[in-house]
Amino acid sequence: MERFLFSAVLAFCLVAVPVGAQDSASEKSIEKDLRAFTDSFYTVGHIHQCVEVLDKIRALAVGNIYESSESMLEGDLPQGKTSSGIFMVYSITHEKGSYNHKFSVSRSPYLATAFGKSLVGMACERFNLPDPAEIWLSPKQVYHANWTLSPEEQARFISEGPSGMPEDILGFGYMGVYRTTSIELKYLDIDYDENDK
Repeated sequence: MERFLFSAVLAFCLVAVPVGAQDSASEKSIEKDLRAFTDSFYTVGHIHQCVEVLDKIRALAVGNIYESSESMLEGDLPQGKTSSGIFMVYSITHEKGSYNHKFSVSRSPYLATAFGKSLVGMACERFNLPDPAEIWLSPKQVYHANWTLSPEEQARFISEGPSGMPEDILGFGYMGVYRTTSIELKYLDIDYDENDK
């Protein structure tokens, strides 16, 4: 099953060419980058880096819960980047009695849907959040997921944070795929916010 899943993701990503990358020099450069990225995505070292970044931005977000969306946009959002160029942003706001969690992930020049959704799934798994109802994709190829938690759910979220690196690091990476397989991808007509990179 894991070999089939990886092969399907690999095949999808190798045929994906981003819109606007049509000249041959940049197309070859992008293709080379995508191949290297695709070949390394489901490796122990890469998934380990993803977990480290997820843990870092979770800790930063928990330590700085914004009181409004406006104050969130004025602050420095918790963010991190892997050596392969995956950029992740995570924030929590407390408004009207609820806690709103937002996770965004991207990679320049392009992050294939299979990988974008998988990273959202890894965030769900690592942050101990439920699967989002949907994942939004902006025109700049940034994937966004949102959750709204009650005060009780937020308290559980805080108390049940991650502890240590997952024992089966590759299994954790594949869990990201599993968690988002049936989640609908919706497309935004405009960029979600200023944080799209």
